[in-house]
Amino acid sequence: CISPQAIEKRRNEFILGRYAARKALLGFGELSPPPITRGEQREPRWPTNILGSISHSETLAVAAVTSNARYKGLGLDLEHKRSSLAPQVIKKFSSGAERDWIFEDQAQ
Repeated sequence: CISPQAIEKRRNEFILGRYAARKALLGFGELSPPPITRGEQREPRWPTNILGSISHSETLAVAAVTSNARYKGLGLDLEHKRSSLAPQVIKKFSSGAERDWIFEDQAQ
């Protein structure tokens, strides 16, 4: 059985993610963005000629959009600052300033 709190949490994440997606579409130039519906795999269905990605955590929802004429895909993920990623992975995908920020608490 799924708890009512889990259902409410999931509903809130869904709503906030779709809100972020609509805001991203507005910023991209869509004056009246259509609703972001769900596909068969529960994925967001974006307007024609738009690629997008939605990610959320318990406290944050973000979305990014671009023209699909320029790209084949778009992905977005949220991670906590104290990620469990290995330092060599972090080093491969971050700048020196980003690494300083990620590891600043460990240096103290």
